[in-house]
Amino acid sequence: MQHLSTGHDHAKRPVTFREIRNNTMIEAIARAFRWQRLLENGSYGCLDEIAKAERIGPSFVSRAVRLALLAPDIVEAILAGKQPASLTVKDLRGCRRRGGEHLLQLCHSQAGGITVS
Repeated sequence: MQHLSTGHDHAKRPVTFREIRNNTMIEAIARAFRWQRLLENGSYGCLDEIAKAERIGPSFVSRAVRLALLAPDIVEAILAGKQPASLTVKDLRGCRRRGGEHLLQLCHSQAGGITVS
């Protein structure tokens, strides 16, 4: 059985993998790539401009656009619906702060104990 310790509560809980596409997660990643492209092609000069255009908070845009920096393997696993059932968009947004290695483990491990610190 696989276990995940989230770093928030340090409790272990079973990690199950599903072959179901998480549309919320996919939409969040797609939005991040879209915003990154808009910055790169000069449509917007900064994240604040995107936030104003989208009528959302600049801190949300700042956190959300980080999803465009996820490792390609992680994005591919999510698009294929092979992410752990317990993985959330919030987990993805926090992965850059924690280095992202734990998400690689979560998305690619099929056996044994998984610990995220």
